[in-house]
Amino acid sequence: MTTSLRRTTSNSIIKWALLGAASYALAALLHEGVGHGLGCLLAGGDIELVTSSYLSCSRRGALIDVAGPVANAIAFVAFAALASWAKSYRRPVSRFASGFCWLEAAWNLYWFTGYLLYSGLTDHGDWSLIAQSLPMGPYLLMAAGLLATIQGIRWFRRSNPFGQANTLFAAYAGGSAAALFAAAFDPAGFVGLLLRAPPAAPLAGICLLLSVDRHHRSPIEDGVSRHEAGFRDVVWLGGLVIGTLFFIGVLGPGWRP
Repeated sequence: MTTSLRRTTSNSIIKWALLGAASYALAALLHEGVGHGLGCLLAGGDIELVTSSYLSCSRRGALIDVAGPVANAIAFVAFAALASWAKSYRRPVSRFASGFCWLEAAWNLYWFTGYLLYSGLTDHGDWSLIAQSLPMGPYLLMAAGLLATIQGIRWFRRSNPFGQANTLFAAYAGGSAAALFAAAFDPAGFVGLLLRAPPAAPLAGICLLLSVDRHHRSPIEDGVSRHEAGFRDVVWLGGLVIGTLFFIGVLGPGWRP
């Protein structure tokens, strides 16, 4: 491998790792801040603390709990639609734009399905109160979670804009690193965070790697000039760094509204 090719590969890995970190951060914010946060307010409660892994509300209830994964499900539909649009758009679309939407759809879907499986298996987590109120609730949750996960893998495999396993693995590693760095500042401590860690992370890792099609070559950014792609890269990288630092620096130690 030549020096220039090795440098290009290293730069690409770093870019996709940042993409994974920022997309995971947004999925966490959608789950905790938007989902659980709106659920708390709709239930008449007050938001006491928002971190990268949980939200503390002055009230408890099923509405507050399920609002988090429901927000992820809605976000999945939105970002999956954007990813499909980017792939079929008549003009070339930046790989960053398409890749971000694809990863965001993946994190959100597996956050949603991960909690279905987790609550069904352990009777804990965001769907536990729903499971307890339904006949054969845990089995229904596990069946729904498994079906949605399998269908998700099929969709992601068909629409995967990465084309190579190493870039996809770098994106997943970046998201995992962002979660761990934020956890280092968590007020509950690292061990306490692990006990509440979202089940989406390991599930997403397995499913994302299953989504790799080694014979697939993405057409994204074919025909985009080097100058245009370089400018887009700078804009995307700046946004990714800012978003990731906000996630780690603000939501890591927690934000009190």
